[in-house]
Amino acid sequence: CRKHHEVPMGAWFSQLGNLNQVHHLWQYPDLQVRKEVREAAWNEDGWPATVLNTVPLIQNMSSRIMLPMPFSSLK
Repeated sequence: CRKHHEVPMGAWFSQLGNLNQVHHLWQYPDLQVRKEVREAAWNEDGWPATVLNTVPLIQNMSSRIMLPMPFSSLK
């Protein structure tokens, strides 16, 4: 559902160390666009149900806002 509004930069999950950890990376030009895109996803068919079904599986969650370095091609 979110792919209609944004393009994922990457997604990974662990098979060594702490197992069953999911990591996903999204790129936004700024925090306002991030907010707008995430709010728009709630209007997509299937997104509320996806959240409802996956939230019970989450044991802990964290979020980080990262900024590209001057040499990054993501700027």
